[in-house]
Amino acid sequence: MGFGEVNKLHTGSRGGDNYETVNEESPVTKSSMCHLSLNLRDDATNERFKFVLKLLALPFLPPEHFQETFERLDDRASEALAPVMDYVYRTWIRSPVFEIHHWSVFMTAIRTNNDVEGWHNKLNTGVATGAVPFYHLVSVLYVEASDISLGMKMVSEGKMQRYQRKKTRQMEGRVFSLWQQYCERTINASQLLQGCASIYGPPVH
Repeated sequence: MGFGEVNKLHTGSRGGDNYETVNEESPVTKSSMCHLSLNLRDDATNERFKFVLKLLALPFLPPEHFQETFERLDDRASEALAPVMDYVYRTWIRSPVFEIHHWSVFMTAIRTNNDVEGWHNKLNTGVATGAVPFYHLVSVLYVEASDISLGMKMVSEGKMQRYQRKKTRQMEGRVFSLWQQYCERTINASQLLQGCASIYGPPVH
């Protein structure tokens, strides 16, 4: 069954206890999501593409505003995007594993695992490449663990700071500016999503 054959699940059926899922014969799989993404990327000016960018920016909202904003987006979603909306609703909005506040990044400066990846790369470089003897690895990890208390103290005293590239700092400044405007109610949720999508998403004309 293609996207056009899937009935759109309107907010009314999602919001209450009478929620119905997409036909089980046509589950939203990773391949179908990728297929839809490729179709959208063929034309960057496609309205569906702009819509999906706003949908992907939902984590930038406060957790308590997710449900209402998602419902408004769902009301505007086209039939072709019904599987995507259903996937987001079942996997994230009503997830039995992750609560909304777990994946909301509202007013959060560190939103990636880049720091962990940086530490991991540094560790790999220090240990060497290829197979590492177990006892050598243990000794290296022991040295790393011994520095944790000192590192925490330096961070708390402001003697150690996180390095950010100029471009990253500028992007952070734009995001926090949008958050400030949202808190001051000078922009609405739709404008916040659109602003964040324009910062992190590919250019759309």
